[in-house]
Amino acid sequence: MKQLNIQKNYRFKELVDESLIVDTDNTHLDSKGNFIIEIEQENDGLKMYSHETKNWDQIYLDKVLNDGNKIYSRFHGDNVHLLVSDLPGMIEMSGKILKISRKESITAVIDNYGTIDFSKFGNSLPLDQALQESLIDYDACFICAYDTTYLALKHNQDVLLFDSHARNKFGLQDSDGKSLLLKLNNLDHLYQYCCNMIAGSSQNQWFEVTGVSICIENCTESFRKL
Repeated sequence: MKQLNIQKNYRFKELVDESLIVDTDNTHLDSKGNFIIEIEQENDGLKMYSHETKNWDQIYLDKVLNDGNKIYSRFHGDNVHLLVSDLPGMIEMSGKILKISRKESITAVIDNYGTIDFSKFGNSLPLDQALQESLIDYDACFICAYDTTYLALKHNQDVLLFDSHARNKFGLQDSDGKSLLLKLNNLDHLYQYCCNMIAGSSQNQWFEVTGVSICIENCTESFRKL
């Protein structure tokens, strides 16, 4: 799959906890044949279920990658980046209809000293408030900074953060690195992750935060409603 590129180098203030990095070595099957990714920290396990592995073979995996690239390319076109605002309201994929609803994007900045007058910038808020507002009545939010985007997803009382960009333990993009799937305890933890992401940047680094919800239906169910 294609990825956005970060052109500016920066480092986390602290090393990424490697116990929270998704790796194929930490996967196995449950009794029902579901593929499981387990992420453990302080004996707190997180399980995420995906496609039944009885259907996983090289042909299936190639199809997933090819279909994903076709969908991405269709929306990406000749643009340098794919914007959140470019996402369609509906996508058909693998016999499913994905309906995407988006909240109005919020421009945000880390305001440590409370000195910024946000009323001058339209729909803008301090980053901590923007994260909270974007997740009200929505399942997840895209968080954009520099030219990279990651996703925060509500999961029961916790927050899951998925960063698809392959990174090394210092947080720098690395073709031999790993993508991150983190279980965060709360929005304060998410806010701290965002702060670490821009460590070393200009004082007023702007973010764009967009709440999203996705409804998945079978194609046959959608046709019945027409």
